[in-house]
Amino acid sequence: MAHRIYVYNIDTDTKEMFPFELAEWNYNIPPLMVLLFSHNIRSKGVYLYANKEEGILNLLRFYDLLGEIYQLQYKKVFHEPVNHMVSFLENLPYDTFKIDATDVFNMNEDKHSQQAKEWVLEIQEQTEWFEQAIREQNLAPLQSFLETFFYSSFLQVLQTDWINYGLGYWNDEAFKNDYVLYFKEGNLHGFTDAKGNILAPAIYQDIYQFVDNVAAETKDNKSGDINTKGKIIIPLQYDEAYDVFTIYYGEQVDYKFQHETNVAIVGQDNRYGLTVIPDHELIIPIEYDELEWLTHNLFNAKKGDNYYLINHRNELLISSLSDSPFRYENHFLLFTKLQGSSKCKIFNLDGVYLGDYNPKKIEELPHRHYYLGPSKWQGKAALLKPDGALLQTEVDRVLKEGNYDTIAYQKNKIWHFYNLLEQKEIVLDADVIKIVDSKIHYFIKNTYLLQTAQGLGLFDAMRNI
Repeated sequence: MAHRIYVYNIDTDTKEMFPFELAEWNYNIPPLMVLLFSHNIRSKGVYLYANKEEGILNLLRFYDLLGEIYQLQYKKVFHEPVNHMVSFLENLPYDTFKIDATDVFNMNEDKHSQQAKEWVLEIQEQTEWFEQAIREQNLAPLQSFLETFFYSSFLQVLQTDWINYGLGYWNDEAFKNDYVLYFKEGNLHGFTDAKGNILAPAIYQDIYQFVDNVAAETKDNKSGDINTKGKIIIPLQYDEAYDVFTIYYGEQVDYKFQHETNVAIVGQDNRYGLTVIPDHELIIPIEYDELEWLTHNLFNAKKGDNYYLINHRNELLISSLSDSPFRYENHFLLFTKLQGSSKCKIFNLDGVYLGDYNPKKIEELPHRHYYLGPSKWQGKAALLKPDGALLQTEVDRVLKEGNYDTIAYQKNKIWHFYNLLEQKEIVLDADVIKIVDSKIHYFIKNTYLLQTAQGLGLFDAMRNI
């Protein structure tokens, strides 16, 4: 059973509630967020309530202290997520935070309402510690409290990847899109904020789904894009404007790409291009008969009878043309069908031609190598180099770990080792009888437990020892 607390935004007079859950936290309020709930914290029944506006001001005072102590004020990595978080909190429509800790209270036999009262006293005591730290411009009064969360410093908390300086505490669904309410007058559409204030009058034929606060809209048979404040982002000048989506490219670290850009496909006179949101800069000119996003920053673009694979800069990625669209497989392959064959022309995401194969038979190995499984065209497996050249054929078995720089493969009942990073065979003095199945790869990278004529031993394939 999950023991979590849930945070909401409500109007204490009307009882209206912001439709999205703001946050879901384990057991307690995170140490960075205590002051957000410090102003007029109180309980009513089993729920806790705190004033929003004053709480945000208190939170900002604490973040100012953190920025000063850790010299973060002028660092983009700090102020961008913090500003995003504060903007999200300030734009919430109602005046009060509501905390539901029923799941946590269920762990204790005491009445929930009594536990809520006791928690209010705890938060008030913690608030005094934070106020002391701000007065003294020193985090020492908070050290013992912080260590109960198993952190040694607030800098460690801020720099934890998923926390992202505090922004990561909040639910994506809540903070990525401003909340709007659609309404209709006759056959025309508009929208308001959560309080009913009209942001866009009912003058549009259609308003589509908002993505990152931007949506396509149509008026007088012309299309453009509008944001959740009611501001026109792309002028109503196109025959077609499609939903906003995000392309991603560049180096990938911890599953996050270096660049992410919001874009939209637009059309005029049956030709299509791509524009950046919200800058309205055409980065792919309106010159293609068809334009389809494929993956990452790659697009199928059709002119006449031919399909081209281009990137978001309108650069040709694959020089060979195709009479059918390029397709995407297994997160790392592009392919086009070959007429009269069940094989396909296979490319990697850099546009390198790997050969004609069944795309479902290919697996990616580290460092852009590939495993080609057995098929009716080849009885055994094969290994491919990054350029598509054959590394090995007639392979019986491959041991591959996702985080390894090496692989072990068996051919003609003999085990071999290969360095994928340096692209060279690893010569082992002993004859390997068996590679023992173990969990060693979870703890030591590029290491294998081998059985040889001399007995069992660990082999470090990268260092060849």
